[in-house]
Amino acid sequence: MLDTNFTYCKVFAIMIIKQVEIAKLVGVSTGFISRVLSKTDPLKPSWKTAKKLAKATNTDPVLWLEGTPDQIKAGIKNNNQPPGE
Repeated sequence: MLDTNFTYCKVFAIMIIKQVEIAKLVGVSTGFISRVLSKTDPLKPSWKTAKKLAKATNTDPVLWLEGTPDQIKAGIKNNNQPPGE
C-alpha cells in the first residue's frame, strides 16, 4: 500500500528545495517565491524579476507575469526534467 503522507512530504520537500535554488539564482527571498506560487494570495513579480525567474527556470517571463501558480509550477517542472522523464 502506498503511504500517501510520505509521498506528499517527499514531493513537497523537492518543491521547497527548488524554491530555495530559484531564490538564490534570482536574488530574491524564498518567501517571495512562495508568495508567487501561492494559490491563496499570489504575488506577481516585476518585469525585471520575471525575466530573472524565467532565465533561472528555463521558462518564459510571461508565464511568471500572467500564469496561475499551477501553470508556473507545471512550466518549471516541464522545462527542468532530465531527458526521458
